[in-house]
Amino acid sequence: MSRPLKLAACAAALVAALWLAGCSDEPDREMFFLGDSIMEFWDVGRDFPTLRCHNCGKAGAGIEYLAGMDATVAGREVVLIIGTNDIWQCADDNAAVDYTTRYIQAVDNLQASRVYLFSVLPRGFEADGAEMSEQIARFNAMLRCRLNEFECEVVYIDLHARFCLDGTLLLNPQYSPDGLHINKYGYEIYADELWKRLK
Repeated sequence: MSRPLKLAACAAALVAALWLAGCSDEPDREMFFLGDSIMEFWDVGRDFPTLRCHNCGKAGAGIEYLAGMDATVAGREVVLIIGTNDIWQCADDNAAVDYTTRYIQAVDNLQASRVYLFSVLPRGFEADGAEMSEQIARFNAMLRCRLNEFECEVVYIDLHARFCLDGTLLLNPQYSPDGLHINKYGYEIYADELWKRLK
């Protein structure tokens, strides 16, 4: 093969390689999903096939679980579902103020570039006392009023009312098998609402 033909063949191969690299099927947007069992059981890979999803959910997790996660998510986009396991710390207004302050600090300490933050869902768990529903509503209302205190960019997604059984503060059994976790219909709502807000 002559030198000009070899150069042309090499150039064609290089162009083809560059074109294929630009047409990779690998998603390039990376999202970290943090939270408690509601997050852990969410099949985020199925619901967000065009994203590189990392589900770091952990059953039983409270806000203390976020400590040290900055090594994993600093500078990244985070989706967060956390709070139901330690909402008991919002027993009254003063306690709710303290818990909300620690919650905001725990989220800021992640050093994420952006946080898609879901409200705490209502509950209807058999072992819950009547005050649990009030504590959740109190915390969500307080957090909603303090969104400007976050140092990171926060996209707040408040689904509490949407998941309530009509006329109550309890989790609608249509979306839950046990009054605490959610089923596929609940996750469909989560996925739909998150897709609407992804920038």
